[in-house]
Order: sequence, then C-alpha cells, then structure tokens
Amino acid sequence: MNVSDTPKPTIRSMQLILIVAAVLVLLQGLPIYLFPHDTATIFSWTVNPPITVAFLGAAYLSSMFMEYLAAREATWADARIAVPAVLVFTSLTTIVTLRHIDKFHFGSEHDLYTQIVTWAWLVIYVVVPPALAVIWWQQAKAPGVDAPKGPPMGRALRAVLAVQALVLTLVGLCLYVAPEDVAPELWPWKLSALTGGAIGAWLLGIGVGVWHALWENDLRRVRPGMIGFVVFAALQLVAIIRLAGFETDDGVSVLDWGGAKVWVYVLLIVSMLGSSGYSLLATPKADV
Repeated sequence: MNVSDTPKPTIRSMQLILIVAAVLVLLQGLPIYLFPHDTATIFSWTVNPPITVAFLGAAYLSSMFMEYLAAREATWADARIAVPAVLVFTSLTTIVTLRHIDKFHFGSEHDLYTQIVTWAWLVIYVVVPPALAVIWWQQAKAPGVDAPKGPPMGRALRAVLAVQALVLTLVGLCLYVAPEDVAPELWPWKLSALTGGAIGAWLLGIGVGVWHALWENDLRRVRPGMIGFVVFAALQLVAIIRLAGFETDDGVSVLDWGGAKVWVYVLLIVSMLGSSGYSLLATPKADV
C-alpha cells in the first residue's frame, strides 16, 4: 500500500504539545477549582466572585481531559478535535491578557510564588498559540489520508449540538468584545472586563470545538472532545451547587434564582451534560 493511502498519523510533535498543554491546564485549573477564594495568592490575577473562579477552573480541567486523550490517538483524524478549539482559546486569551496586563500579579507587592505563577501564565500564552499553529501546519503536511469514518451522530444529537454551538459562540463573542456592556444582560453573575473577556474566550473555544464535532459527524473522532464536554458540564454543575449561596461584599447573593438568566444557564449546562453523555454512550464499544 502506498504511504499516501495509509491513515495519517498524529505526529510526535503534535502529541507532545498536546501533552504539555494538558499538564499546563491541569496546573492552572486544579488549584483554583479547589480553592476559588484564594486567587490573590494562587492565580495570575485576583478573581471575584468565587463562582467565576470555579468556572475557569472547570474549563481548564475539562480541557486537560480533551488534550490528553487526543494526544494518545495514533491517527490524526481521531486527535484533531482538540486542536482548533485550543488554538482559538489560547490566542484569544493572549489578547485578553495583554489588554488587561495591569491587573496581573507581576508587582513586588505579591509574594514570589504568585509572581512565578503570573510570569508562567504570560509565557504560556505568548508561546503556545504560535507553537501550536506551526505544529498544526507540520501535521497537515504529514503523509496519509483520513481513516474511514466511524458511526455518525444522529439527527437529534446534531440538532442539540448545533443549538449549543450557536449559543456558546454568540454569548462568547458578546462577552469577549464588550464584557462590561453585555454581561449584565446575558450572564447570570457579575463579571469584570477581564473575567468577562476570559470567559468569552473559553465559550468561543468550546463553541469552535462543538462546531468542529458537527463537521466531523463521527462519534469515534469526537470522543476526546465529548469527554471534555462531559467534564466541563459536570464540574460547572458542582460549582453552582457548591457556591450558589455565596454573597458578594454588599451582601447580595451571587446568583439571582428569581431571574431567568440563572435558569437558562443551568439548562444549557444540563443540556451539554446530556448531549455529550449520550454521544459517549452511543459510540459502539468496538470503536472506543
């Protein structure tokens, strides 16, 4: 068989950068998800309220699962679900970081550990996007073709995912472009310009991942992304339950359960958990 007719492998440099990215997001996400009240000392900038911190931590941890599982895939068609989403998120977060660089913990008034975490953040987001773009270009030049497709998604699943992708993309874009103007109307709790931009970057990255999954239309190929989707939704629900009673400095509950925004948010998260869980259950065991 001609080399060009064999399934395109995931090149070693792509596997390596995905593994490195998985380790980095684990180190970023785990501390803040477990200790959302301590960002003044364990994170690159001070984030309030804690439910925002938990959102970011959950996003990082879910990304870790997707990147690690994608890195383990031998063929490129089964690994590529992670790459566009990660590139979009990291690139947008780099811009947010540079836009709000004065909010980060670089100064000598912060302890050494906090400054190291902050400088590591800056280096990661300056280096990773161009490095990933170059490696993606190298991956595209690797010989081989896509392996035959596995079982497709059903129409109902695709319809639900399309709605989720549209909501994630539109809300993410609005938060990213005009967080202070849009957040009070769209988001269920208060966001600053920096946290709104950071959450917007995550929503856009996740939205790209869902659009990509729809384009693949292959339960086997999208499995790493769907596992990340399950983790993201599950951890967000845990964060809501854990931090729903938190009050802001002025004594107001961080979540207004009498308003529609909170329930729309919960419905979206539950639908994400259901659609990704169904996708994983629908994948034949022989294809896992």
